[in-house]
Amino acid sequence: MGHVRWQSVAFEAIGLALVATLLVGCGPMSQQLRQLIDSGNHQAALSKGEQYLHDYGHKRDGDAELTRVEGLVAEAALKIAKQADTASAYAKMRKAIPLTKASQAQHLEAYELEARAWLRDFAITSNTLPAYRAFRKRYPKTKAARRARGLELRLAYESASSQGTMKALDRFIVQYRLWPEAKPWIAQAQEAEAKTGYRQALVTRSVEVWRRFCDRFAGTQWSKRGRKHEVVLAWTHAQQYSDVEKVLAFIARYEHQQDVDPRIVSQARTRAAGLAWQSSGTRQDEAGVRVFIRRFESWPEAASVVAKATTRLAALRLTAAQTQGSVQALDNWLQLHRQWPEAAGLVRQARRLLVKISFTQAKSKGGRGPLQDFIDRFRDWPEAAELRVVATRLLLDL
Repeated sequence: MGHVRWQSVAFEAIGLALVATLLVGCGPMSQQLRQLIDSGNHQAALSKGEQYLHDYGHKRDGDAELTRVEGLVAEAALKIAKQADTASAYAKMRKAIPLTKASQAQHLEAYELEARAWLRDFAITSNTLPAYRAFRKRYPKTKAARRARGLELRLAYESASSQGTMKALDRFIVQYRLWPEAKPWIAQAQEAEAKTGYRQALVTRSVEVWRRFCDRFAGTQWSKRGRKHEVVLAWTHAQQYSDVEKVLAFIARYEHQQDVDPRIVSQARTRAAGLAWQSSGTRQDEAGVRVFIRRFESWPEAASVVAKATTRLAALRLTAAQTQGSVQALDNWLQLHRQWPEAAGLVRQARRLLVKISFTQAKSKGGRGPLQDFIDRFRDWPEAAELRVVATRLLLDL
């Protein structure tokens, strides 16, 4: 009985297989291929579908059944490639299966899977910049490209950073600055580049090096820190020479820069004014003194030196008036300078000279009129007290 039961089961299995074979062998080709694919017979589906396309494809162009078969052949080929899951398998599938409207979706999927496999098996395994760049060239618009670009960025930054030079970091920045996803890496590279440049500038202690550093990183905290060093060094160098033009050049460069300590600029202005005033050519004549005053009078730091220059200007003019030896010249001088605080002592001197010259002229003219005019004009002048007495006696003797 057992033997009979086993034969019954065997015949039943054989019958089912025959039914399946008959079912696959019958009906539209697209239905047969679908059954093969769903049962896992991908190679059989591929072979049968390709044979069908070979036999009927040129005769039934545009036929709906033919289109369905093309799609199923591409599906079977893709499933076979997925079993290998290698870049070469996907590339082979795309090469073997013609690109049609029916196979377009499978081609696109195969291309994406090929890119993923290539990235995994070649680029990531080797982990070199040439490998990632080769990937970008081969698969520029795939989903895996974003990950590949991120891996390339990380590796490129690590490589540039490990070299420890501004040149290497700058090359990284220039090469990747247009990548949207590179912003955080670019920021890190710029920070590292600035740190490296700052350390190098500290060693060189050169004004020009600091100046280039600050210009290179303008607007950053590093520029502000570097500018302090630049200004201190530049001011130290400027003070080594008794050259007013060097100090003025320092002021012209730094007085309007926001990162500069205003106290240093103030010191420079004080020194420039002092050096300019010490120049013998400055104090030689009225023209030189006037140029000095115009040049420095707007600087609060030069106030004391400008005051000296103003006194000097008044003294030079008084000497010229005294040389003329006329009342009119002294009158003109007093009219111009009597309100100058810096000329207070000179005003008193000029008044004494004017009194003396006026008395001498009145006496030399003779007669009561000139003496009386002298007395009347200088009646309230303390400087004329003694000569008024003399003039009064002379007037009484006439």
